[in-house]
Amino acid sequence: MTEEEELDIKALYLEMNSFTTHYDRWFLHLLAYESVMNRDNLDWLADFSGESDKTLTVTGFEALQEANKKYMQTEGYRNDQLREACELQEYLIILRVQELVKQTLGANRGKAAWADLPVFVGAHDYEDLLFVMQ
Repeated sequence: MTEEEELDIKALYLEMNSFTTHYDRWFLHLLAYESVMNRDNLDWLADFSGESDKTLTVTGFEALQEANKKYMQTEGYRNDQLREACELQEYLIILRVQELVKQTLGANRGKAAWADLPVFVGAHDYEDLLFVMQ
């Protein structure tokens, strides 16, 4: 967040970019909220109170990024088996990112104030796979 912002942050949301179509760089965008609304309807996530000026680049998945690039450029989605495999890969990537965030929060609980907040973790256009850590 910018230093001028003084927010009473009650929750964070880490959203992975549209990684299936932006395969050159995968990253997480951090948004902050001064209140936590209804968790059954997540439309409120669009009304964030602040956002980070920087993004967190996801590394270690370069081979998957290259495979995804090849899949998109060769129109692999026209092949039913390739499309199903790619969809499974998408979910596994999101789950792995969620696992990494969970590990990071666990390692920082009691050490950093942000680690004690509810954190929502997901990916752009994958609202069905949003994970909440408290």
